[in-house]
Amino acid sequence: GGPSVTKSGIDAAGNTISNVGPGVAGTDAVNKDQLDNAAAATKTEVMEGKNITVTKTTGDDGQDIYNVATADDVEFNNVKVGEVTIDGTTGKISGVAAGDVNPDSTDAINGSQLAKNAKSVSDALGGGSTVNPDGTVTAPNYTVNGADVNNVGDAITALDKGWTLQSNGE
Repeated sequence: GGPSVTKSGIDAAGNTISNVGPGVAGTDAVNKDQLDNAAAATKTEVMEGKNITVTKTTGDDGQDIYNVATADDVEFNNVKVGEVTIDGTTGKISGVAAGDVNPDSTDAINGSQLAKNAKSVSDALGGGSTVNPDGTVTAPNYTVNGADVNNVGDAITALDKGWTLQSNGE
C-alpha cells in the first residue's frame, strides 16, 4: 500500500513528507529546517585554559565525550582555602594556624610563633636585648669587670679572667 491516514496514525509508506510548515505549538510537528537550526544552536565548545585540560574521545554510539580536568601544573594569582590565603603577588601565605612545635612535628609555623620564639631568646639573654620588627634579636649589653661586652661568650670569657679585689683603694 500507499500512504494512508487512519485512526491509528499516518503511514507515509516510505515516502518523504514535503512542504511541512514550521511547527509552532508544543504538540505541532516540526520540519527538518527547524531541527537543523535547533541542533546548530545547541553545539557546545569546550576549551582548555591555563589550568584546565580537555580531552575529546568518541563514545560507542558516536557521541563526543569530553574529559575536563585540572592541569598537572596550575597557576593562580591567589588561592583561598578556608581561612588560609596564598597571595601569588606577595608570596605570602596568611591565616595559617599555629603548628605543633615538637621534635616530631611536620606542621608549618606561623609568624606569631616565630615572634614568641625570638622574644623568649631576647628575654633569656637579658642585657637590654630586644626583638626587631623583622624578627631578629638585638645583641645584649653586659658590663663585666668594668668592660662592656655584647654576647654571652664574651661575658663568660671576661668572668674567666678573674677579679681583682681592692680594699680601701689598696
